[in-house]
Amino acid sequence: MTETPIAIQTVVGDVLKRILQEPPNILQSLWTVQEAVGYVPPGTIGDIARHVGVTDADVAGVFAFYPGLHTWPCGRDKAALPSWNEIR
Repeated sequence: MTETPIAIQTVVGDVLKRILQEPPNILQSLWTVQEAVGYVPPGTIGDIARHVGVTDADVAGVFAFYPGLHTWPCGRDKAALPSWNEIR
């Protein structure tokens, strides 16, 4: 899904308006943006932070913690590989 930055900003803005933020839910906001756009564009971290009422660093920290969140468009199919401990 290749969209212009303006189209992405519009989609992100619409998505964030639908999310209730009592209490602030950074993870829900990130997942919802990723579902709508296909990934979380790095330029939207600040938009998400302002919407949720936290700092950019808070959003970036939650984003970095979850490996299922992506800053680039991913393929349609995903393969999960077992960890080293699971195959020993």
